[in-house]
Amino acid sequence: MATRFDVTFGQQLCDVLAAELGYTCSFMGEGGRIVASSECQRIGDVHQIAAQIMRGECAEYGVSAEEAARSTTMREGINIGIDFEGKRLISFSIVGPLSVVRPLGLLMRFCVASLLQVRHENALLRPAACQATQPARTTADLADMLNHASETFEQTLNRLDVTLDNVDQGITMFDSALRLVVRNKRFIELTGIPQELATFGVPIELMFRSNAERGEYGPGDVEKQVAERLALAKLNQPHAIERIRPNGMVLEVKGKPLPDGGFVSTYRDITRYRQT
Repeated sequence: MATRFDVTFGQQLCDVLAAELGYTCSFMGEGGRIVASSECQRIGDVHQIAAQIMRGECAEYGVSAEEAARSTTMREGINIGIDFEGKRLISFSIVGPLSVVRPLGLLMRFCVASLLQVRHENALLRPAACQATQPARTTADLADMLNHASETFEQTLNRLDVTLDNVDQGITMFDSALRLVVRNKRFIELTGIPQELATFGVPIELMFRSNAERGEYGPGDVEKQVAERLALAKLNQPHAIERIRPNGMVLEVKGKPLPDGGFVSTYRDITRYRQT
């Protein structure tokens, strides 16, 4: 029998996420109909974007602040399809600033799939649990499953970290707000960026400023050097530059923009190629 989404469980997740993060969350099933939501009054309504996702017309859809302002029905946020065993099972939405909630939505897609795998044998469709009189699983049950998903996610991240740290090139990824999302050890080794600045969420402007103050961009006004590089980063265009570090290393930096904003960059020591 095909796996079906457990709406009671979905309602618990919506309530937990809304309480912990402060964002409205919903799950939409066949036809885009809302089956669980932290705004219980919306259950039963049809979500048009989710309907497209459930039909397989797209895997995700982000609503920008500008698009939301032009609409009477859409709110800024991300809508993401969640597949299980090769089939579209449910659609998940989270309302909030797109640059903030999109990573959360992607994380939820992973976690929900992991949680469903844990409780595959019990994933049967039930009425939404918005009323206090509805039967609900214990908090301990939910905590156990969330813990399992967390461990699975952590293991995946650890494998990713090991892979990235064994790459000879430095790697970084910045989100649409130009905040650091991913980096490897080689990036720190090649650029000399202070460890405390190479952490999740640090704005790229702080890295530019650190480089300028340490003389990485050569002599000149620090504020001007930072402003010039920040303006280029905001263009969100492919870039490829070479610069000579104070220690004599010739560093090649290449960047590729991401579809939803931000970019991935690679850093390579090409000193020996420039010396021949």
